[in-house]
Amino acid sequence: MKTLFITTDFTNASHNALTYGISMARALGARIVLFHAYQIQVMAGVDTAVAVPEVDTRASVLDRLSQHLRALGDCGVQIDLLTGEGQASRTILQVAKEQQADLIVTGMKVHSKLFRQLFGSTVTDLAKHTKIPLLVVPETANYRMPSRIAVASDIAPDMDAHTLDALTEIGERFQSKVYVVRVIKDRFDEVYELLHRNEKVNRLSRSLDTQYTYAHNKDVAEALGFFIEAEQIDLLALVPHKHTLLEKWFFKSTTKEVIFKSPVPVLVLPERTTATDPAG
Repeated sequence: MKTLFITTDFTNASHNALTYGISMARALGARIVLFHAYQIQVMAGVDTAVAVPEVDTRASVLDRLSQHLRALGDCGVQIDLLTGEGQASRTILQVAKEQQADLIVTGMKVHSKLFRQLFGSTVTDLAKHTKIPLLVVPETANYRMPSRIAVASDIAPDMDAHTLDALTEIGERFQSKVYVVRVIKDRFDEVYELLHRNEKVNRLSRSLDTQYTYAHNKDVAEALGFFIEAEQIDLLALVPHKHTLLEKWFFKSTTKEVIFKSPVPVLVLPERTTATDPAG
Protein backbone atom coordinates (compact mmCIF):
# COMPACT_ATOMS: atom_id res chain seq x y z
CA MET A 1 0.00 0.00 0.00
CA LYS A 2 1.37 3.39 -1.02
CA THR A 3 -1.37 5.84 -0.01
CA LEU A 4 -3.68 5.89 3.03
CA PHE A 5 -6.55 8.36 2.63
CA ILE A 6 -7.61 9.43 6.14
CA THR A 7 -10.80 11.42 6.62
CA THR A 8 -11.39 13.84 9.46
CA ASP A 9 -14.27 15.91 10.77
CA PHE A 10 -12.16 17.10 13.73
CA THR A 11 -14.00 14.90 16.25
CA ASN A 12 -12.38 12.59 18.80
CA ALA A 13 -13.31 9.63 16.62
CA SER A 14 -11.54 11.00 13.56
CA HIS A 15 -8.51 12.01 15.63
CA ASN A 16 -8.27 8.43 16.88
CA ALA A 17 -8.54 7.15 13.30
CA LEU A 18 -5.71 9.50 12.29
CA THR A 19 -3.36 8.28 15.05
CA TYR A 20 -4.23 4.69 14.13
CA GLY A 21 -3.62 5.42 10.44
CA ILE A 22 -0.28 7.06 11.15
CA SER A 23 0.93 3.95 12.99
CA MET A 24 -0.23 1.73 10.11
CA ALA A 25 1.36 4.02 7.49
CA ARG A 26 4.70 3.84 9.30
CA ALA A 27 4.54 0.05 9.31
CA LEU A 28 3.56 -0.10 5.63
CA GLY A 29 5.93 2.64 4.44
CA ALA A 30 2.96 4.55 3.01
CA ARG A 31 2.14 8.26 2.70
CA ILE A 32 -1.02 9.80 4.15
CA VAL A 33 -3.55 12.13 2.59
CA LEU A 34 -5.50 13.84 5.39
CA PHE A 35 -8.83 15.00 4.00
CA HIS A 36 -11.82 17.02 5.18
CA ALA A 37 -15.02 17.37 3.16
CA TYR A 38 -16.85 20.65 3.72
CA GLN A 39 -20.00 22.36 2.50
CA ILE A 40 -20.45 26.04 1.75
CA GLN A 41 -21.46 27.90 4.90
CA VAL A 42 -24.49 30.17 4.83
CA MET A 43 -24.66 33.15 7.19
CA ALA A 44 -28.27 33.92 8.03
CA GLY A 45 -29.29 37.54 8.47
CA VAL A 46 -32.59 39.09 9.48
CA ASP A 47 -33.97 39.14 5.93
CA THR A 48 -31.22 37.50 3.87
CA ALA A 49 -28.87 34.55 3.77
CA VAL A 50 -25.33 35.08 2.49
CA ALA A 51 -23.05 32.25 1.43
CA VAL A 52 -19.46 32.44 2.64
CA PRO A 53 -17.16 32.43 -0.44
CA GLU A 54 -15.74 28.95 -1.11
CA VAL A 55 -12.17 30.26 -1.20
CA ASP A 56 -12.59 31.55 2.38
CA THR A 57 -14.12 28.27 3.58
CA ARG A 58 -11.36 26.24 1.93
CA ALA A 59 -8.64 28.45 3.45
CA SER A 60 -10.23 28.13 6.88
CA VAL A 61 -10.40 24.34 6.63
CA LEU A 62 -6.80 24.05 5.43
CA ASP A 63 -5.66 26.24 8.33
CA ARG A 64 -7.51 24.02 10.77
CA LEU A 65 -5.96 20.90 9.21
CA SER A 66 -2.50 22.48 9.51
CA GLN A 67 -3.05 23.26 13.18
CA HIS A 68 -4.27 19.71 13.73
CA LEU A 69 -1.14 18.34 12.05
CA ARG A 70 1.24 20.60 14.00
CA ALA A 71 -0.30 19.38 17.25
CA LEU A 72 0.69 15.83 16.35
CA GLY A 73 4.39 16.70 16.08
CA ASP A 74 6.80 14.64 13.98
CA CYS A 75 4.84 11.57 12.83
CA GLY A 76 7.60 9.99 10.77
CA VAL A 77 5.41 9.76 7.66
CA GLN A 78 4.56 12.07 4.77
CA ILE A 79 1.17 13.72 5.33
CA ASP A 80 -0.47 15.82 2.61
CA LEU A 81 -3.49 18.00 3.39
CA LEU A 82 -6.53 18.18 1.10
CA THR A 83 -10.07 19.53 1.25
CA GLY A 84 -13.08 19.17 -1.01
CA GLU A 85 -16.53 20.74 -1.17
CA GLY A 86 -19.62 18.57 -1.26
CA GLN A 87 -21.63 15.89 0.51
CA ALA A 88 -19.23 14.00 2.76
CA SER A 89 -19.27 10.38 1.56
CA ARG A 90 -19.56 11.24 -2.16
CA THR A 91 -16.72 13.79 -1.94
CA ILE A 92 -14.50 11.43 0.05
CA LEU A 93 -14.89 8.64 -2.51
CA GLN A 94 -14.30 10.95 -5.45
CA VAL A 95 -11.13 12.56 -4.06
CA ALA A 96 -9.78 9.23 -2.75
CA LYS A 97 -10.08 7.84 -6.28
CA GLU A 98 -8.30 10.90 -7.72
CA GLN A 99 -5.49 10.41 -5.20
CA GLN A 100 -5.20 6.72 -6.17
CA ALA A 101 -5.71 5.77 -2.54
CA ASP A 102 -5.12 2.15 -1.60
CA LEU A 103 -7.07 2.41 1.65
CA ILE A 104 -9.60 4.87 3.08
CA VAL A 105 -9.40 5.26 6.87
CA THR A 106 -12.26 6.78 8.85
CA GLY A 107 -13.37 6.98 12.46
CA MET A 108 -16.57 5.64 13.99
CA LYS A 109 -18.26 7.65 16.73
CA VAL A 110 -19.84 5.92 19.71
CA HIS A 111 -23.61 6.25 19.38
CA SER A 112 -26.61 4.87 21.19
CA LYS A 113 -28.66 2.09 19.63
CA LEU A 114 -31.54 4.54 19.05
CA PHE A 115 -29.27 6.92 17.14
CA ARG A 116 -28.06 4.10 14.90
CA GLN A 117 -31.60 3.06 14.09
CA LEU A 118 -32.82 6.58 13.29
CA PHE A 119 -29.98 8.29 11.49
CA GLY A 120 -27.40 6.06 9.87
CA SER A 121 -23.89 7.36 9.22
CA THR A 122 -21.39 8.70 6.70
CA VAL A 123 -19.36 5.61 7.53
CA THR A 124 -22.09 3.18 6.53
CA ASP A 125 -22.69 5.21 3.37
CA LEU A 126 -18.99 4.85 2.55
CA ALA A 127 -19.12 1.11 3.24
CA LYS A 128 -22.11 0.78 0.93
CA HIS A 129 -20.64 2.64 -2.06
CA THR A 130 -16.85 2.43 -1.84
CA LYS A 131 -14.80 0.65 -4.49
CA ILE A 132 -11.64 1.22 -2.43
CA PRO A 133 -10.93 -0.84 0.72
CA LEU A 134 -12.23 1.01 3.77
CA LEU A 135 -10.85 0.79 7.31
CA VAL A 136 -13.32 1.86 10.03
CA VAL A 137 -11.63 2.60 13.37
CA PRO A 138 -13.89 2.68 16.47
CA GLU A 139 -13.51 5.76 18.66
CA THR A 140 -12.26 3.65 21.58
CA ALA A 141 -9.88 1.36 19.63
CA ASN A 142 -6.14 1.75 20.21
CA TYR A 143 -3.61 0.78 17.55
CA ARG A 144 -2.41 -2.80 17.75
CA MET A 145 -0.40 -4.56 15.11
CA PRO A 146 -2.96 -6.71 13.24
CA SER A 147 -1.32 -10.01 14.07
CA ARG A 148 -4.70 -11.80 14.36
CA ILE A 149 -7.31 -11.09 11.68
CA ALA A 150 -10.82 -12.48 11.38
CA VAL A 151 -12.45 -12.57 7.95
CA ALA A 152 -16.24 -12.60 8.28
CA SER A 153 -17.55 -13.49 4.86
CA ASP A 154 -19.26 -16.01 2.70
CA ILE A 155 -16.34 -16.10 0.26
CA ALA A 156 -18.23 -16.75 -2.95
CA PRO A 157 -16.94 -18.99 -5.77
CA ASP A 158 -17.40 -16.19 -8.34
CA MET A 159 -15.53 -13.62 -6.26
CA ASP A 160 -12.63 -11.96 -8.07
CA ALA A 161 -9.35 -12.82 -6.36
CA HIS A 162 -8.40 -9.12 -6.27
CA THR A 163 -11.23 -8.45 -3.81
CA LEU A 164 -8.91 -9.80 -1.11
CA ASP A 165 -5.73 -7.98 -2.21
CA ALA A 166 -5.77 -5.43 0.63
CA LEU A 167 -6.32 -8.18 3.20
CA THR A 168 -3.53 -10.27 1.70
CA GLU A 169 -1.08 -7.35 1.72
CA ILE A 170 -1.82 -6.51 5.36
CA GLY A 171 -1.69 -10.17 6.39
CA GLU A 172 1.65 -10.75 4.67
CA ARG A 173 3.19 -7.50 5.94
CA PHE A 174 2.30 -8.24 9.57
CA GLN A 175 2.61 -12.04 9.30
CA SER A 176 -0.93 -12.30 10.60
CA LYS A 177 -2.87 -15.35 11.64
CA VAL A 178 -6.06 -15.20 9.54
CA TYR A 179 -9.31 -16.84 10.65
CA VAL A 180 -12.05 -17.34 8.06
CA VAL A 181 -15.16 -17.12 10.25
CA ARG A 182 -18.59 -18.15 9.07
CA VAL A 183 -21.63 -17.69 11.28
CA ILE A 184 -23.99 -20.67 10.91
CA LYS A 185 -27.66 -19.93 11.46
CA ASP A 186 -29.20 -23.34 10.71
CA ARG A 187 -28.44 -26.95 9.75
CA PHE A 188 -28.57 -26.24 6.02
CA ASP A 189 -25.84 -23.58 6.36
CA GLU A 190 -23.67 -26.01 8.30
CA VAL A 191 -23.87 -28.71 5.61
CA TYR A 192 -23.06 -26.17 2.88
CA GLU A 193 -20.04 -24.85 4.79
CA LEU A 194 -18.64 -28.33 5.39
CA LEU A 195 -18.84 -29.04 1.65
CA HIS A 196 -17.20 -25.78 0.58
CA ARG A 197 -14.77 -24.91 3.39
CA ASN A 198 -11.60 -25.90 1.50
CA GLU A 199 -12.68 -23.91 -1.56
CA LYS A 200 -13.28 -20.83 0.60
CA VAL A 201 -9.94 -21.03 2.37
CA ASN A 202 -8.17 -21.45 -0.98
CA ARG A 203 -9.52 -18.09 -2.12
CA LEU A 204 -6.99 -16.52 0.26
CA SER A 205 -3.31 -16.30 -0.54
CA ARG A 206 -1.36 -19.47 0.19
CA SER A 207 1.27 -17.27 1.86
CA LEU A 208 -1.13 -16.51 4.73
CA ASP A 209 -1.44 -18.60 7.88
CA THR A 210 -5.15 -19.37 7.50
CA GLN A 211 -7.63 -21.30 9.61
CA TYR A 212 -11.31 -21.95 8.85
CA THR A 213 -13.83 -21.86 11.67
CA TYR A 214 -17.54 -21.29 12.21
CA ALA A 215 -19.97 -20.49 15.00
CA HIS A 216 -23.68 -21.16 15.57
CA ASN A 217 -25.65 -17.99 16.22
CA LYS A 218 -28.64 -16.27 14.63
CA ASP A 219 -27.09 -12.84 15.32
CA VAL A 220 -23.98 -12.37 13.16
CA ALA A 221 -22.71 -9.24 14.95
CA GLU A 222 -23.05 -10.93 18.34
CA ALA A 223 -21.27 -14.07 17.16
CA LEU A 224 -18.38 -12.06 15.75
CA GLY A 225 -18.15 -10.07 18.98
CA PHE A 226 -17.76 -13.30 20.97
CA PHE A 227 -15.14 -14.57 18.53
CA ILE A 228 -13.15 -11.31 18.61
CA GLU A 229 -12.99 -11.43 22.39
CA ALA A 230 -12.22 -15.15 22.65
CA GLU A 231 -9.44 -15.13 20.03
CA GLN A 232 -8.08 -11.64 20.83
CA ILE A 233 -8.65 -10.47 17.26
CA ASP A 234 -6.96 -7.21 16.23
CA LEU A 235 -8.76 -6.57 12.93
CA LEU A 236 -12.06 -7.73 11.44
CA ALA A 237 -12.43 -7.93 7.64
CA LEU A 238 -15.78 -7.95 5.83
CA VAL A 239 -16.79 -8.54 2.22
CA PRO A 240 -20.30 -7.03 2.04
CA HIS A 241 -22.55 -8.69 -0.52
CA LYS A 242 -24.84 -6.74 -2.78
CA HIS A 243 -28.49 -6.86 -1.77
CA THR A 244 -31.67 -6.75 -3.77
CA LEU A 245 -34.04 -3.82 -3.34
CA LEU A 246 -36.43 -6.10 -1.42
CA GLU A 247 -33.69 -7.02 1.04
CA LYS A 248 -32.75 -3.38 1.53
CA TRP A 249 -36.36 -2.58 2.44
CA PHE A 250 -37.16 -5.49 4.73
CA PHE A 251 -33.93 -6.76 6.25
CA LYS A 252 -31.41 -4.96 8.42
CA SER A 253 -27.91 -4.62 7.03
CA THR A 254 -25.58 -7.11 8.69
CA THR A 255 -22.60 -5.07 7.50
CA LYS A 256 -23.93 -1.90 9.15
CA GLU A 257 -24.66 -3.74 12.39
CA VAL A 258 -21.20 -5.31 12.52
CA ILE A 259 -19.48 -1.97 11.81
CA PHE A 260 -21.37 -0.24 14.61
CA LYS A 261 -20.81 -3.01 17.15
CA SER A 262 -17.25 -4.17 16.44
CA PRO A 263 -14.78 -3.33 19.24
CA VAL A 264 -11.86 -3.56 16.79
CA PRO A 265 -11.21 -1.82 13.44
CA VAL A 266 -13.21 -3.18 10.52
CA LEU A 267 -11.67 -3.57 7.06
CA VAL A 268 -14.43 -3.39 4.43
CA LEU A 269 -13.37 -5.08 1.19
CA PRO A 270 -15.55 -4.02 -1.78
CA GLU A 271 -16.87 -7.10 -3.52
CA ARG A 272 -15.79 -7.75 -7.08
CA THR A 273 -17.08 -10.78 -8.96
CA THR A 274 -15.97 -12.45 -12.16
CA ALA A 275 -19.58 -12.72 -13.24
CA THR A 276 -21.20 -9.86 -15.15
CA ASP A 277 -22.75 -7.37 -12.77
CA PRO A 278 -26.15 -6.30 -14.11
CA ALA A 279 -25.90 -3.07 -12.16
CA GLY A 280 -22.55 -2.18 -13.75
